[in-house]
Amino acid sequence: MFDAELKRAKTTLEFIEEESLTSLQAQWTLLDPSRVLQVLINLMTNAIKFTRTESERKIVITMGASTSKPSETNPSNIQYVRKSNTSPDQTKKAEWGTGEILYLCIAVQDTGRGLDESEIKNLFLGNF
Repeated sequence: MFDAELKRAKTTLEFIEEESLTSLQAQWTLLDPSRVLQVLINLMTNAIKFTRTESERKIVITMGASTSKPSETNPSNIQYVRKSNTSPDQTKKAEWGTGEILYLCIAVQDTGRGLDESEIKNLFLGNF
């Protein structure tokens, strides 16, 4: 999907599948694919855009899974953006079924300038 844009921007892309995806043996997950795709497209577009001026242009996408809820302290040093307290937990609805909850972690890292505190705070406001 981003091959031409990455090539034009002279940016490398690496995809890492963590061992957790295999070890948890999840055959499938129920999620909102449109929402996940929208977030990934936004993150990739921004990563490409903000690495253009850097001498090293690299994007790394890492995907893993866990049966325990992610915490702010984690071995990968991923910074989680808290969801709004007013947003209801959609997985409590009957249509989500009664299977085991699996937390997917998709991290996009790049060699761009990064986000300051105010940008992080407002990251997902108004997107959904």
